[in-house]
Amino acid sequence: MEVERSAALGEVYRSSHVGLVRLAHLLTGRRDDAEDIVQAVFASVAPRWSEVRNPELYLRSAVYRAANDLHRQNFRRQRRTIGEHATTPEIDCDHLRSDLAREIERLSTKQRTVVVLRYFEDRSFDEIATIMNRSPSTVRSDLRRALTYLRRHVPR
Repeated sequence: MEVERSAALGEVYRSSHVGLVRLAHLLTGRRDDAEDIVQAVFASVAPRWSEVRNPELYLRSAVYRAANDLHRQNFRRQRRTIGEHATTPEIDCDHLRSDLAREIERLSTKQRTVVVLRYFEDRSFDEIATIMNRSPSTVRSDLRRALTYLRRHVPR
């Protein structure tokens, strides 16, 4: 039983690791943070792997929550640091080096997450709502606001 569970987790790790790191990278803007988040998610789920019903959804939700926690920690750390200006982490993906990438970085964490999940991960509104633990109408509203901002600020 333990061997089967371990093998199943290993297979999911091999098949989804790259996609989860990409998601975390897009959410955090830093490759090293993305790797750490995905590693921590797999480490935390391993002891209770047999209880996970939908591994892909569970792992994506866990990555989203961990990225959100990291943003909160960074924000709190920056607030405590006197005399330094807070900065938004940069997205470090080669294919995203553009005005659009800079403007995506300026979105709120929730808006950025919706944009990443919708357009980079090709997720439905219902899937995004489940991952973010929000209603689909709130997800649509966040996306509408993000797209309005991007249309105003990204040169054509």
